[in-house]
Amino acid sequence: MTKKQLENYPYLKARIKRIPGEIERLYNSYRVIGAVQASQQNPPYAQREIIIGEKSAKDNNTHIIVAKRAEYTLAVEECARIESFIEAIEDARIKEILTLRYIYGESWRDVAAHIGYHETEDGVRVAVARFLK
Repeated sequence: MTKKQLENYPYLKARIKRIPGEIERLYNSYRVIGAVQASQQNPPYAQREIIIGEKSAKDNNTHIIVAKRAEYTLAVEECARIESFIEAIEDARIKEILTLRYIYGESWRDVAAHIGYHETEDGVRVAVARFLK
């Protein structure tokens, strides 16, 4: 795992939050022509609304929706890899430093203050640099 991959974690989490809304907007962006009320064929006969729209506009977004879903999956997988990498670290000090810095996004100064034991900002930064080499 590289420092650059770890630094991407908050941006990946932001992407994971953003993409489902984009997909929903793309999926529902076709032009609505009308709506009808219907129910299921079998019990419990729940009533639902079926929206009738212009299919051509929806089809134009299909390739974008597929790409967004792939982007979402990659972001989720990369976040999981980063979290697994940090979780597998046996050194409790390094594990705590990486968690505070990259998962919670704290500054080096705040990480050093949180760790305590006379840690300095430069000390925790150097410890991570040595660990990642």
